[in-house]
Amino acid sequence: MRFRLERIALIVFFSCSTLSSSLVTAQAQPGPGQVNACNFLTSLLNTSIYLLVETRGSQIANVASDNLLAYNALIALCRGVYPGWGQGINASITGHCCNHGYDNMHEATFGKPISLPIPAANTYNVTDRFPSRLWKVYYENHNGTVFLSDAQYGDVAAYNVLELEREGNHAAALHELTLLNWMYDGHGIQDDVFRFSTKPEEHGIYQTFKSALYVLALAKTHQKISSELVWTLRSMQGSDGGFYTGYDINGSHSMTQENVETTSIAMFAIRSTPGWIKRDRGYVAFANLTITPPDNGFVQVHPNFGNDDVWTHNFTTTAVFDNRTLIGNQTLTLDPGDYANLPQWRLNVTLDPYIPHTITVTYGNATEVHRFPALLTKSCSWFECYGSIGFAPVPVLLTALPLTALLLAAVFLYRRSRRSDPKEEKNPDALNDSRRT
Repeated sequence: MRFRLERIALIVFFSCSTLSSSLVTAQAQPGPGQVNACNFLTSLLNTSIYLLVETRGSQIANVASDNLLAYNALIALCRGVYPGWGQGINASITGHCCNHGYDNMHEATFGKPISLPIPAANTYNVTDRFPSRLWKVYYENHNGTVFLSDAQYGDVAAYNVLELEREGNHAAALHELTLLNWMYDGHGIQDDVFRFSTKPEEHGIYQTFKSALYVLALAKTHQKISSELVWTLRSMQGSDGGFYTGYDINGSHSMTQENVETTSIAMFAIRSTPGWIKRDRGYVAFANLTITPPDNGFVQVHPNFGNDDVWTHNFTTTAVFDNRTLIGNQTLTLDPGDYANLPQWRLNVTLDPYIPHTITVTYGNATEVHRFPALLTKSCSWFECYGSIGFAPVPVLLTALPLTALLLAAVFLYRRSRRSDPKEEKNPDALNDSRRT
């Protein structure tokens, strides 16, 4: 039987394991890494004012950024762990002052709008609005008369990226991201605070929350994320679940302590990455590649992603045909032990038998390229030449470490590659905004 070459359908399935449909839709509780972070946040709750103090032993509670970030992290990322705690903190804030704690900067972390450019902050003592007794309560609001420089401060650049992407201005968000790419040195963000601060806890010290914001900005703009950066971020989590505020070039955080702001931002950042972004070779993913030849004239992709990591993750996956035509795109959330079953994506195509074709699937920091060789001068159809191999899926091992080329069953050349970290150059002469005050 002859199949018309232009009417071949390719169906690509990606699966971490064979699961029943009931497991695909199962809801899982947050994993231990996430639960520990939730425990750290709630351990700092002062029940007299129903706010978190900034760090252990502190008598200061910051409405923004600390409690603003923390109550949103508790609501969004700690479901099933501490029901109502985040809502309780929000109720305390709104019942006493401060418009949910919004400060026109930090709410961009969890997708709320802010105005650009970002003004400098004013800090208000709002202790008398709470039954605080010995505790001090402050509220930071970015409503100043001068603007913060994204060219000097990595966190400001990241918040700009998040807002521009939220507005749908992807090109502007990517342009802004070049500032962070320029600041990132393979370990963390080298902004003016890192280079010029006279404070020993800041000069030459990478700020963990800025590394986390960089991860979040890359994830939200669908860029590749260095697994080394993610590993460094995760290594900042202490045994009690909190994240240390900074680290040196050797990864030591001994000179810093854990606090609410850093922990909350790190939680949002880690959630934005796929579960198998790992430095450890013990963490891998499996995929099945299947090709079937019904005479339907479309390309169809059906990816499944499994997550047995210790964190909930949120990321976007995309499939592209021949590096130019979008097959499908979707953002999904995976809980530990959960499996996300994406809808099948379809694309009508005409396959040229004399050139190779590709399907490229991206997810988080990973890119999988599946190449289908050309028929060259053979007179048979693709299916007739290569047979019904697709009815017996062949497992392929994907690792998050080496960028290697694998030969799949002597029929398909499978290559899993990851883009290198962005190394955009920035003209230093353009970095001339005034310093933050």
